[in-house]
Amino acid sequence: MENTAVKLNLGVILCKHCSAIIDTVDSENVVTYYSVCQDTSCADRNEMCADCD
Repeated sequence: MENTAVKLNLGVILCKHCSAIIDTVDSENVVTYYSVCQDTSCADRNEMCADCD
């Protein structure tokens, strides 16, 4: 039997408008980053509200 290690990505990048998963990140702790996905409605919404949290 082989010993294989599976690497888990504990970080995730979510769209701050629609919460879609954009990507995962290799990290030592569970972390969540927010960005904007490539969906046109999210990009338009981001342009309209430059200081949305």
